[in-house]
Amino acid sequence: MIKFLQQLNPFTKTLLAAWLLLVVYGYLARLTGIYFFWESDSIGWTLFLLAVIGFLYKRIRLKRAMQKKVLGEKLVIGLIIFVFLIQAILISVIPNSDAYVAARSFLKNDPAVKAEVGHVTGFGLIPMGSMEQSSGPGGTYGSASISLILKGDKKYKEVTVLVIKLPDSLHWQVEAVE
Repeated sequence: MIKFLQQLNPFTKTLLAAWLLLVVYGYLARLTGIYFFWESDSIGWTLFLLAVIGFLYKRIRLKRAMQKKVLGEKLVIGLIIFVFLIQAILISVIPNSDAYVAARSFLKNDPAVKAEVGHVTGFGLIPMGSMEQSSGPGGTYGSASISLILKGDKKYKEVTVLVIKLPDSLHWQVEAVE
């Protein structure tokens, strides 16, 4: 393991150290009730994927010098870049959707949420989830599952909000909060 780490460049080592620190902090914060920077684990995993790209890039350079094939490394780098692309699309689309607006509005005003987390003071930086929307003869309909960090003045909580839009309805409606 030490030999492996010695072969990495300083930037990749820094990314790995930051990954470990942020992910460990993220999970410990949840376990111990520290209500600050719960997004750290998501950011940490992104840094880990960047470190993997750095490691594979160095490996490609070494293998090319030995005139070996590098297809596997290139495929993994391509897959990671594809994951980043999907994440970027979701991070930009979900917060600007009507489904997300409906979920946030519901969470801010729901008495059960207020009883558990207190007054909602904010939401996490990186909402994730899935969303589908279709148009038919009866109108537009769809469903969404949005996972986010809910920040209250009593505590933080990770929630998944299931939101639907029926063809005859103008607005998205919250179906469930998990």
